[in-house]
Amino acid sequence: PEKTRRVLLREIRRFGRAGFSTEDFGRVVHHRLGRFVRSLDSQEGTAFHLLTSAFRGVHPFRVPTLLRMLDVDSVMDRYRSLFGERNHTSSVVKPA
Repeated sequence: PEKTRRVLLREIRRFGRAGFSTEDFGRVVHHRLGRFVRSLDSQEGTAFHLLTSAFRGVHPFRVPTLLRMLDVDSVMDRYRSLFGERNHTSSVVKPA
C-alpha cells in the first residue's frame, strides 16, 4: 500500500507540473461534446442528461457552450487545487 501511495502521488505531482498538451485538451473537449450529442440519440440518454443537468443547476443545452469556454490553464489550476499535497488520504482495507 505504501508503494502504491508513493507512485500515485508522484504521478499526481508530475501531471500537475507537466499538464497536458493543447492538442490533448482539444481532443478531450471534442470527445465530451460528442458524448453529449450522442446522449441525445436515445430517450434514456436525454432523460439522464436532463436530470443530471437539473441536479447540477446547469441549463441542459448550455453544456456545449460551457465545454467550449474551458481552457487548459483554468483546468490545470482546478486540477492543482483539487489534487494538492494536502488533498489526499490513504486507506488500507484488510480482510477480516
